Amino acid sequence: MNTINAMFYIVLCIFANSTFLFSNINSYMFQFSKTTTNNGVVVDSVSGNLFSDKEKLYVDIQYPIQQKFISEFDKTIIYYPEENRALSIPGPPTYFPFYNFLISSIVEDFGLSSRGFELDSTRIDDFEKIMTTHWSPPAYLSEDINGVKMKIKDSNIIQVDTYSNTGFLFSSVRFSEFISNNNYMMPSVIEIHGMRSKDDISIEVVKLVNLQLNNDISQFILDFTIPDDIIIENLEY
Repeated sequence: MNTINAMFYIVLCIFANSTFLFSNINSYMFQFSKTTTNNGVVVDSVSGNLFSDKEKLYVDIQYPIQQKFISEFDKTIIYYPEENRALSIPGPPTYFPFYNFLISSIVEDFGLSSRGFELDSTRIDDFEKIMTTHWSPPAYLSEDINGVKMKIKDSNIIQVDTYSNTGFLFSSVRFSEFISNNNYMMPSVIEIHGMRSKDDISIEVVKLVNLQLNNDISQFILDFTIPDDIIIENLEY
């Protein structure tokens, strides 16, 4: 894992445990499509359904292959129904970062203060009506992260940029096409820009459809039950 990939992984881990940010939201459910490009070339395309409560994240991938993900705080189980195979992978749930960023996007400060970040400065652009805030990282992250810059417009977080300790912008998360849902303004499009270098940029564009909050998801998660005759293979890193 190169330095930039390692730092991006750190960002994902910071936001992986977002359950405490649910506030008054007990569950999420929506359909999604995700397209990833590298330097403008499409390298991956995925679509499926996502369900979550305050304890687990359930993702049903329907394209390009059938997969079912069940994520908790410290592990993720991936079930391949067509292959009768299941894997258990330790570590924080970083497979679907757009979900973690979605949860954080409705929190006033993106959950930064709860994670130990401190607000350094605030600037308001009266012409574009955008407020920009700068945050310094907690001590345990200061060797990897120089700071976070967040932009807010119409009370909605529209962009969160993370910089390395050398000042290099290596992660930019952008939110757009907001819709009102249960008194929350939720983005229906999330873009995750990962910059390994100025000439190596990956962009993940996620579109959310039929986003529903605080619905009973119990009937849906029954489909994630792994048959008793499937042996779950434990992977260690």
